[in-house]
Amino acid sequence: MSTRWPLPLVPCAFLAASAPAAAPAATAIRLRTTGDLPFTAEELEQAAGARLAMSAEAGAPVVIVGPTDEAGVQVGMGERRTVVVVGAHTGLAAARIVALAIAELAAEASDAHPAQKSDPEAPVAHAAAANAPPVIAAPAATPLPVSAPPRPAALISVALGAAKGIDATEPFTGTCEADVTLPLGRFDVAGTLGVWRVPTRHAGLADEASFVAGAVRASAGLRSGPVQLLIGPFVAPYRIEGGVSHTGVLAGGGAMLRVGRKLGAAPKVHVFGSFRVDAFANRVSVSLVGAEPSFATPRLAGALGVGIAWDLGS
Repeated sequence: MSTRWPLPLVPCAFLAASAPAAAPAATAIRLRTTGDLPFTAEELEQAAGARLAMSAEAGAPVVIVGPTDEAGVQVGMGERRTVVVVGAHTGLAAARIVALAIAELAAEASDAHPAQKSDPEAPVAHAAAANAPPVIAAPAATPLPVSAPPRPAALISVALGAAKGIDATEPFTGTCEADVTLPLGRFDVAGTLGVWRVPTRHAGLADEASFVAGAVRASAGLRSGPVQLLIGPFVAPYRIEGGVSHTGVLAGGGAMLRVGRKLGAAPKVHVFGSFRVDAFANRVSVSLVGAEPSFATPRLAGALGVGIAWDLGS
């Protein structure tokens, strides 16, 4: 008895045999990071490499990640831009969130530029190549090394403010401070020069006093987006004039919390506000014999300031 194939299955078998064996390969990309980010370039490359192919070829699409602002992490690929909100995530967890956004941009780029259909005459060319004599292939060119991501730029800032001790004999002190902040990986180091001044008190009296000091600080701390925390020691050579003239040096340590915001019209310029607490290891006071001090430097002081900073990056 002869076997008969159902006619409807014939076209189905033909279509199955002619179907493509696999989907096209994913787009290979190059990563470039800039500015302050909640993760390292290595963490981002590890997270993105789990979803996309990495390439060192000069013609591969470049994905630029950064900088971070109050809206989130900026991600761009060609003309496509997106902002990724990572919240409080840092390190590899934040890098994975950004890697998902990069994969979506790469998929959109692939959809917008699909692979061109093969030339109908290509089979003829392949047949001719098959009949050609064998040749020795030239060694593949060594891929260019991926350049290291640019380091975050230094910041120069100037701030005006006022400080006050907790005692009534510790008056408001005007402050003017300038500092340079250098980002080192996830940490910041800063050097600060400042001037403190108290206007003349009890003018014309025996306990008249005016105070001026020059402050030198060295600080280190952390930065997360627009928020910066610095901690470090200081010394402040001072001079008191009035009923008595006296010079000396105050010393101590302080902690400062600074919150900044970039100006839209000038992205390299930041405005910021700061709050600082200083603890002093020594103090000086002015008083008449047998009387309470009319002026004293603080043991513990709080200070508020506002200022402007310049990003020295290119």
